Amino acid sequence: MCRSFSKLGSLVLAFVLVAALHASAQDSPKIESVISELDQPFLFSYSSWQDKAVVRDGIAIVRGVNNQGGAGINRAFDLNAFKDSSPALLIKTGSGNKMKTIQLLMLTESEQKPTWLFELPPADGKFHWVTPVGGASLAKPNRVESERNEPFKLDKFKQWQFVGDWAGGVAADFEVDKIAVVAPSSDVVAARQAEAKKMEAEQLAKQREQESLKAKYADRNELSPTVLRTSLVAPDMIAIEIQAGEMSTCEYSKYKPEPNDVREEKKETNGDLTEVQLKRGGKVIGSLIGEKRDYLVTYEYVTGNPLLDFAADDSASYRVRVGTNEPIAPIKVARKTRVIGWAHGSGEMALHHTLYLQMDNAIPNGSKVEIDLSGLNTRQSKTQLDFDITKTRSEAVHVNQIGYRPDDPIKRAFVSCWLGSGGSMVQPDKIPFMIIDDASGKVVHRGEGGRHFPADKIENMGRQANFNGTDVAKLEFTEFQTPGRYRIVVQGVGCSYPFDINDDVWTSAWRTQMHGLYNNRSGVEIGPPYSDFRKPRDMHPADGYRVTRSKYRAVEAGNEAYALLAAGDTGEPADGWGGYHD
Repeated sequence: MCRSFSKLGSLVLAFVLVAALHASAQDSPKIESVISELDQPFLFSYSSWQDKAVVRDGIAIVRGVNNQGGAGINRAFDLNAFKDSSPALLIKTGSGNKMKTIQLLMLTESEQKPTWLFELPPADGKFHWVTPVGGASLAKPNRVESERNEPFKLDKFKQWQFVGDWAGGVAADFEVDKIAVVAPSSDVVAARQAEAKKMEAEQLAKQREQESLKAKYADRNELSPTVLRTSLVAPDMIAIEIQAGEMSTCEYSKYKPEPNDVREEKKETNGDLTEVQLKRGGKVIGSLIGEKRDYLVTYEYVTGNPLLDFAADDSASYRVRVGTNEPIAPIKVARKTRVIGWAHGSGEMALHHTLYLQMDNAIPNGSKVEIDLSGLNTRQSKTQLDFDITKTRSEAVHVNQIGYRPDDPIKRAFVSCWLGSGGSMVQPDKIPFMIIDDASGKVVHRGEGGRHFPADKIENMGRQANFNGTDVAKLEFTEFQTPGRYRIVVQGVGCSYPFDINDDVWTSAWRTQMHGLYNNRSGVEIGPPYSDFRKPRDMHPADGYRVTRSKYRAVEAGNEAYALLAAGDTGEPADGWGGYHD
């Protein structure tokens, strides 16, 4: 009877094993290619994963770290035959994991970074096949980071890496057995259809929001963004500079209370009072200062309308007429935006935008260029440029503003321009240039430069990267030694700011620096004949000031430093006068 039971048990066990294997085969995706069997160690790892992410016995193991890190391998591979397929991970989530998603980043030869996002499976001790969020295909990843405004090439990959989701610094604990390319299953197709509907709804909502903003800022008035300047940065690229918003200045006055004023105290975690903010009309307008909090310093604020960037980024927003030619739209538009003012309190920002319009042909010197800006919400509906390379200053032409001594061993100018959303601007191998006298415009020197440091060359600056983000061309004119005031002129582009060549340029720079230090000197009287700025002697021990040493040694700290500094007072006299004010 025992023997019969054993046979029956064996049959049942065999059936269960076959069923399990069949279920596993059913659950496994159709693998079309393998990106990595994880049969070699990580070539690099970084941040919290540094030296802790390992590959062991064909399994990548990331454990004992947080989700802020990454690790990968440099290897050339071609996935061009699988555009509609998806990457997939055979992955197991560990019991200590708190991370929700993992990223697979695959770097291209042109430094583009397509990334696929995967939700981690349950921590059940088993390996699971997972495909990207939304069923993302190889041709349409979840995200692409790129300085090149062009599609990435699936046959030009040179690296893959796992990257944490960097959300909150939580524990990461997982293992990966394989990175594969899989055919789209019915679930993936359904996910793609759902994602397409979601994107369609989001696009419709975005269009409605944009139309609302266009209506809101349609009126051109004194609050509209202002066109500051129009120039060229390349023979076929127009640059339009626009300022959106202006910063107010702080005001200091005796505090005059109003009926609905509300004071709000800001404190450190230890209870120390750091600031008393004044709220008026439901808005924080500044800080109350002084021993009795009876003076008001208002915060800065920004006035003016924003530039509608979605319109500015659309080539259909422009019509460019060069000379008597028919107006045409640019081929494409790039935008670079920087902050020129940040309002303490509200966090509002005044912005400087540069729009780069790529044209289909070079713009001849002497041309009159008219640009219709009807599609933008700028104060001006058009701008124009009378292009003269000797007078039209270009952002792309750089020269040392201190100047040069006639006998300086190196005199160089540079041509470069990072295009923001447009990434790198390619510089030619040969660039003719001139030096002209600033006053007369007379040509005093001619030369030829060219591309010197390409955008894909790594700088040795402590971190392996190219910090220019664009090509840099060099224009050498060391042999030119005649004293005077000049401009660099680049054929087809424009000119630089004026600069000097004379024996005093470096001495003048040194004097300026020393003058600034002198005006910030503590413990001495400041004034003529060394400065027009007047300030009586301050912080001098002979005037009753006493400085003592503290045990607190933090050089840079927050408001808590004041309490800790006083708490560490030793009472020991210190020779603390005669430094510089911050």
